Amino acid sequence: MPRTTRSDSLEAPPLAEVIDNIGLGWAQFKNCSTGGAIWLADGAELLLITTVTNAVSNDWDLSPLEKGSVVTVVFIGVLLGNLCSGPLGDSKGRRFPVLISYFCIVVFSLLSSWTQDVEHLMLCRLMVGFSFGIGQPAYNAYQSEISPSKLRILVMGMVANFFTLGEVYTACLIMWNDPTMEDLDWRVLLQAGAFPAAFFGVLSFFVFQESPAWLANQGRYDEALEVLGKLASDNGYEGMDVHFQIADVDPQTQEQTGLREQLGIVFGSKMGPSTAIVCYSCFVLNFIFYGGLYAFPQVIAEVDFGGSPGANLLAGALWEFVGNAIGTMCAFYLLRKTAMKLFLVTCMCSLLCFTAGAANKNETTMKYVTLYSGYFGIKIFQCIGWLVVYMYATEIYPTKARATGTAVAMAGGRLAAMGSPLIFEYSQEQTGGFAFFFHLTAALCAVNILLVDLLPFETAGKSLKDDISSSEDEEVGHRLKEDISAEKSAIINKDSYGATN
Repeated sequence: MPRTTRSDSLEAPPLAEVIDNIGLGWAQFKNCSTGGAIWLADGAELLLITTVTNAVSNDWDLSPLEKGSVVTVVFIGVLLGNLCSGPLGDSKGRRFPVLISYFCIVVFSLLSSWTQDVEHLMLCRLMVGFSFGIGQPAYNAYQSEISPSKLRILVMGMVANFFTLGEVYTACLIMWNDPTMEDLDWRVLLQAGAFPAAFFGVLSFFVFQESPAWLANQGRYDEALEVLGKLASDNGYEGMDVHFQIADVDPQTQEQTGLREQLGIVFGSKMGPSTAIVCYSCFVLNFIFYGGLYAFPQVIAEVDFGGSPGANLLAGALWEFVGNAIGTMCAFYLLRKTAMKLFLVTCMCSLLCFTAGAANKNETTMKYVTLYSGYFGIKIFQCIGWLVVYMYATEIYPTKARATGTAVAMAGGRLAAMGSPLIFEYSQEQTGGFAFFFHLTAALCAVNILLVDLLPFETAGKSLKDDISSSEDEEVGHRLKEDISAEKSAIINKDSYGATN
């Protein structure tokens, strides 16, 4: 492709419009099913380590603190990986952290299976968590940047199924190894758990492309055009004109953005309040999911759901496919903030139903209605949150700080993943039951519902922005259009009323 000059782009459309014109097709599926499988590795590894901890404890006679720490260190690693991924993805590109993530998952998963004491196992699991944590924010930013503005949520919905596929993969491994989960060979399972990362890592090396938005932001316009040409060709538009407007920026700003500037954007006066609310939303979302992931097996054992533990794990994962489908439809047809509130209201109601059903000692129809509707409701409706909250977290930030902003939001969620098991154990010890934990989770949802209305941006169906000012201009323009439309309607109604009289 010939070298691009500024004069070539004077009549060209913005980059976001070019992405919209390329549309949704094989290009997105190919890139998102390779890079996006980082979430499959996440789902497989997280369910695997929470499941085999009892087997490890039996082999090495671990104390309760050591047993819990084997799980906790994974989330600490994910938190650290998320925080590193943002600046790395904004400075080195979206592709590099994803490839590093796959490679390190394989290495440290295999090392985990060969450890001979709990200290080395915890160190390896910490690095496993760090490994897939470093790929997620960079990939989420990438996914938004190659998807048409009105169809981004469909791509997000497709990728959400990868996490569930990872859980299904692990559940099938457990069913194969020991359905009763009483005599699991945890070393073999940890080795088998590394296979998805190895397979998709090799595919990504050859298939996964760099983000054209990041390349353009770095001043690498010809490389961006090359990637856009491949995307267009994959979607059936061979030879399509993919030239886009070259931003009129100072050459010094085309150098790699520093961490201080990225954080200045994310936590600055313009984006800071939104960052705080999105971080809290991610915290609530993770508290619901990972708190439930830890608490449900213990509660279900008390109320006797029936079936083998392995089968229950598989059934719970399969319900998430239903949730992803419902979540995708809701997020596609609703505004982002409306979808967030729907997720929070439905999860709050499901939490209260589950608590009421589990606390009911009588064998009545109402007990099972509330118990099952609550349990499966949480499994289904939290999927709306995973789609819309994480999607929103990538959409509100400009290109130069998008991965960093996404990383900060996801890190807020990882705090809940780390803390929710400890809060469950402490509250159960202090209150003598599990009801307080689920009521606390419902209360967190209620606060989040109020905070969502304070978010200043609505991003559904809108183009991603390269800087904060363009986002603000669009919001101001949108409000002006609404005001003008309201004034026109008032004038028309007034004239109609006068003519009638």
